[in-house]
Amino acid sequence: MRDLLQSGAVSHIKDGVVLLGRGSEHYTIPCTIEVTRASQRSIQTIEKVGGKITTVYHNRIALQALLYPEKWAIEPQSAFPTKYKDIGKF
Repeated sequence: MRDLLQSGAVSHIKDGVVLLGRGSEHYTIPCTIEVTRASQRSIQTIEKVGGKITTVYHNRIALQALLYPEKWAIEPQSAFPTKYKDIGKF
């Protein structure tokens, strides 16, 4: 997620990154990507060209530590999601 933010692929990250399937017909390069949630269409598209999607949950503090590690002396532990909808596919 930090790489997506630094590259300008996303402008800001509030609660994580959700990968949608819009424009999937133009996707041809395999990559490994870590996001908070992903649509079925985007998962199928990336896996079809040889890529891999991993879904992860970060609470607010752990997400800030992931995006801006230079501000943290000790990296905090990520909490488990409190609701099933907070992680995974939709």
